Amino acid sequence: MSQTAYGMTYKYVSHSLNDNEKGKELIINTSNDVLEVETHIQLYKDIKGLSSYNIVKNISKSPIDLLYVSSFYQQGFMPSNNKKAYLYEASNSWHIEAQWHKHCFYDLGIMNGNNHTSMNRYCINNTGSWSTKEYLPMMVVEDASKKACTLFQIENNGSWHLEVGDFANEVYVSISGPEFYDNQWLKTLNPKDTLTTCQASLTFGDDFEQTIQEITKIRRVLRKNSHDLDTLPVIYNDYMHALWDIQTTELILPLVDAAASVNCEEFCMDAGWFAKGSDWWSILGKWEECPENFPGGFIKVFEYIRSKNMKSGIWFEIEAVGVDSPILEIMDDS
Repeated sequence: MSQTAYGMTYKYVSHSLNDNEKGKELIINTSNDVLEVETHIQLYKDIKGLSSYNIVKNISKSPIDLLYVSSFYQQGFMPSNNKKAYLYEASNSWHIEAQWHKHCFYDLGIMNGNNHTSMNRYCINNTGSWSTKEYLPMMVVEDASKKACTLFQIENNGSWHLEVGDFANEVYVSISGPEFYDNQWLKTLNPKDTLTTCQASLTFGDDFEQTIQEITKIRRVLRKNSHDLDTLPVIYNDYMHALWDIQTTELILPLVDAAASVNCEEFCMDAGWFAKGSDWWSILGKWEECPENFPGGFIKVFEYIRSKNMKSGIWFEIEAVGVDSPILEIMDDS
């Protein structure tokens, strides 16, 4: 997203640097003939990182269609002929979360091919409300020759776009919410209307691990104070990467022991407790435990959980009824 329409025409107007409880906030005002942009950059106390967002205002007399607005953009992370430049990304999916991969920039085609404008870029996107459907909304860029790493992430509960590329022999990083080319996003700003972008955050360190440590610090600062921070219990759920949907007394009790040994406060049994084997989705709805799976009933499991000083939890999906559920016969009769 280099050489954008606004990026080629804007002029600096003013800036201010203000103290706040998080550290310092730099506000930069720029404009051209049709738009004003207020860029907010938050610098944090004792954290090697920053957060950034933009407020865009239509100052013309006509509607303007926005196709792309960055939350953060920087040209010049490193020379694009750096053969010790690496990019980390985390593929993500249901049951296979946070699978980090390391790529050499040259392997991705990010290099100075013609000393001017490159057509190569490498990007990851999300379109829709499942914000971690295919990737975590974050990347890490590493210059191993200088032991310098930068993590960048976009904070949005919907569509987003992360991109690295080469422009004028330098690597750029572009961080944004949705945009037109990859997400089919368009926002019409009428005169005097404003748009506030989602927030981007960056952290810096000598290596990958240090950037992860710093982004964790920023997340703890950004998280709003709530009752949950002091009262939310440690809950163990026996579904993913454990029992999945095969629920029996014999299989659950050893997990109860393990959860209690690391001071969990609640133990939740998940899907499949009402079915024999894995064929449970088509019959859900009656919500009675499968007798073959639980000799002596649920009470035996609940009592054992309580004996380990934990509360019992159980999974329901009460808004769903399977196509072969026994409950359908009752519904038909009524």
